[in-house]
Amino acid sequence: MSSALLDGDIVVYRAATAVQRKLDWGDGETTITASPDQAIDLAVELVESWSAKVKATSIIICMGHARNFRRTLMPSYKTNRPLEKPLAYARVVDFLKATYQCRQIPRSEEHTSELQSRFGI
Repeated sequence: MSSALLDGDIVVYRAATAVQRKLDWGDGETTITASPDQAIDLAVELVESWSAKVKATSIIICMGHARNFRRTLMPSYKTNRPLEKPLAYARVVDFLKATYQCRQIPRSEEHTSELQSRFGI
């Protein structure tokens, strides 16, 4: 029996970002739109394909937290990213938590690294 431990933050961000579209109305006005259903479908596709690659019999999706040691060392860490999460972000998180076995990485002084650091990526 093998388990796939997946970085849920990467799954959610990739899926939610991939379906987001910016509509330019030509008059200086723009609208950002996204389909939560498409984002969820893409998240499932990522989870299932990554798990299949390692022939996993179970899937555990690990979700991170906002506090990590990199922000302590360099406050400007990730400041190049938009302040707002992609539109479908929360819906994808909710779906993954309702559908798969998810684990929140605990917040403590000893555990402030990001998921990819803890996974050894």
